[in-house]
Parts: sequence; C-alpha cells; structure tokens
Amino acid sequence: MMSSMIARGQAHRVDFAKADVVLDPDTAHPELFLSEDRRSVRRGPCRQSVPDNPERFDCRPCVLGAESFSSGRHYWEVEVKNVMVWAVGVCRDSVQRKGEALLVPQNGFWTLEMFGNQYRVLSSAEKILPLNERLRRVAVFLDYESGDVSFYNMRDRSHIYTCPRSLFSGPLRPFFRLGSDDSPLFICPAFKGAQGVTVPEGGLVLHRAGSPRSHLDQFPGLRAQ
Repeated sequence: MMSSMIARGQAHRVDFAKADVVLDPDTAHPELFLSEDRRSVRRGPCRQSVPDNPERFDCRPCVLGAESFSSGRHYWEVEVKNVMVWAVGVCRDSVQRKGEALLVPQNGFWTLEMFGNQYRVLSSAEKILPLNERLRRVAVFLDYESGDVSFYNMRDRSHIYTCPRSLFSGPLRPFFRLGSDDSPLFICPAFKGAQGVTVPEGGLVLHRAGSPRSHLDQFPGLRAQ
C-alpha cells in the first residue's frame, strides 16, 4: 500500500510504502505484555520473568518494531486513543537499551509523546505542541534519504510535527513507549486503517508543514495545518 507526500521545498509527490509493523518481543521491557499477533502492547502491574538479553529495554517501558529500515520511504499507523502516557516514532537500532537514556535525536530517538495531558517532542529542547484535540490514531512517516520523520493525525488527516532534518546512518526501527497501564497501544495492519477501515488504493496525499495550500489539499489528502 502506498501513500504520497509533497516533498519539503519541492512540487512533486513522493511515494511512501505502508510498513507492516509487528513488535519485537526480544526488545520489550519486562512490564510490557505483547499480544499473540504482536500488533498490540499493554503495560502490566509487575515485571515478567524474561531473559535479560542485550536487546531488551530494562528501565524505560519501551519496545521496538521487528523490521528495520536502512533506505526508502515508509509509514505506519498507531492507535493511541485510550492511552494516557505514550511515545511513538523511530530510533536507531543501536540505541542504548539499558538505563535511562533520554529520548532525543542526539541519542538516536525521534519521537512524539503524550505526557501529563500534553503532546510534546524532544529535540535540542522540549517542545510542547498546541493541539486542540486528543489524538486517537497517529501516523509516523519516515523518509530515510531525506532525513525526515513526520507525524500526522489520521482522524482529520492533519500534520502534527516534522522533526528537524537529520543525517541518518545505520538501520532505524519503529519505536514505542507505553508509560501507563490503562489501555493497550495498537499498531494498524498494513492492509487496513484503524477499526478495519481500508486504506484507499490510490493512497493518501500528504503536505509538509509550510507548504502552500492548493486544489490538491482535499480528501483523500492529508492536510498540513
């Protein structure tokens, strides 16, 4: 399944392949419980007895997607509507798994998170995002060669945030953090949107933040704010 985006500073569209993301149990923090199909994760009240392998996060309640990306343009969607504390995005495959690593680009993390009823991103300084509604389904867009990570609200197809451009090197993996134990976080299958809504075969048109609105800025496009 493909989606289209207007590239930053360019007039032509580029295609993004919808990644069929599943979770890697070997990376999951001991308090995270994965579903049998590895498409959802919840935080439990206590730690499981699991091997303390080098890949596993042992301090922050994080888990990675099983697939890694070293090139190309990819996106995936995550249901977050009933989760009070969460983070989604991408990270380097080589990130620190042991101890309290800050989730910042300098440490290999590019994330959007909800914490304390606020949406924020962590870059050189914490940035609070002035969103007017609670997010339900978030799409993460990765353009490896351009060094871009962007987030979109899939309820109204609006742009949330694009991280400052980075020079990627080495594999990147989908990243998830679940800080509360109220509800599970769900990853939407590649052939469907949330709740079984089929993604149109023609794809979705994305517009970067700051790009001018035009006649293209209509459904099924994803419109930048």
